[in-house]
Formats: sequence, structure tokens, C-alpha cells
Amino acid sequence: MQAIRFLFSGSCSVLTDLLVYRLLLGADLSAGLAKGIGFVAGVGVGYPLNRWLTFVPNDEQKRRRTSREVGLYLGVYLSSLAVNVGINAAVREVAGTDAILLAFLIATGATTVMNFVLLKWIVFRHSSVASESGL
Repeated sequence: MQAIRFLFSGSCSVLTDLLVYRLLLGADLSAGLAKGIGFVAGVGVGYPLNRWLTFVPNDEQKRRRTSREVGLYLGVYLSSLAVNVGINAAVREVAGTDAILLAFLIATGATTVMNFVLLKWIVFRHSSVASESGL
């Protein structure tokens, strides 16, 4: 069930990312900068959805939102940003600059798996353990 909630949250983030990316490409921004800004916009949508829908905190965790958790989340997504922009550029280099959607989907697919694992086992670890044990 958690993976389904993650896919929903991620889909909202990805749609935000794609929309911003395409709009900025249409405004003649470089592909790398447009992808980076779109990705950051998607992260802004993703944090609240992941925090309150995917990795649901228990009552104690709701009271103690820590800067550590936010820092870890941002660290995961900064790493993911680098991987995402790099894969996007590599696919466009190989498949051609017109392969915008293909490059976007491959980069997004790769970082989705990476993000789920890191969010589940590092950032929201206590929420994940609690939800799996039925707490």
C-alpha cells in the first residue's frame, strides 16, 4: 500500500516537474536549467505529500518535525537532482535533442526507484517501520 501512495505522490511531483520543464523549454531556457527548475518544483510538491500521505507519521513523530528529517529529504533530492539531470542529458545526447519525453521518462523512472528506497529507509525510517508493524 505504501508503494501505491508513493506512486500517487510521485505522480503529482512528476506532473509538476514535467509541466514546469516543458514551459521553461518553451521559453527557450536551456534544457539542463529547465530540468533542474522543474525538478525542484516537483520536490516542493512531493515533500508534503510524502510526509503526510506516503510515510504517515505516528502521533509522536507529528509533534517532533526535525530539521534533520528536512535536511535528509533535501539531501536525497539534491542527489536525485544530479542523477536526474545527468540521465536526462545523456539520453538526449544519445537519442537526439528532440527526445524530450523519452529522456524525461527514463530519468524520472531511475530516480523514482532511488528516491523510494532512500526515503523509506533513511528519511522516514521510523514512519516506515511503524506502518509496516501495524502501529
